[in-house]
Amino acid sequence: MLFLAPLCYAASSFFWHTTGQYIEYTVTSGTLLIVGSVFWVFAFAALFDLLKDKAPRYAVRGFFIAVYGCLCGGAGFALRDIFTLTFHIPHKQMLETFADYPVFDNVVFWIGGPAFPVSLLVLGIVF
Repeated sequence: MLFLAPLCYAASSFFWHTTGQYIEYTVTSGTLLIVGSVFWVFAFAALFDLLKDKAPRYAVRGFFIAVYGCLCGGAGFALRDIFTLTFHIPHKQMLETFADYPVFDNVVFWIGGPAFPVSLLVLGIVF
């Protein structure tokens, strides 16, 4: 699992699509991110389980933050771009619509998005 998760994420970058000034996920890259996010959840479960004796509080709290970031940062952004591409929603319209829902936008994308890479960084430091 630990090998498949970053492999799916890395492979997804070959399928990104540039629309003007924006780089977005395609259906293929979004699907790879979603599948990779599922693998990351299992990989995080195994990695944080190894830490339960060394840092028990971090093992519990860090796992929660890592999964939250993985689902919101990985799968959330992937689904966002899959739906905007599938339903032909322009990027500007998507941003304007999300502005109408600031709590959702912040909780899912702007807090959840950075939680994933930050959790990987902290996990690497603690290990």
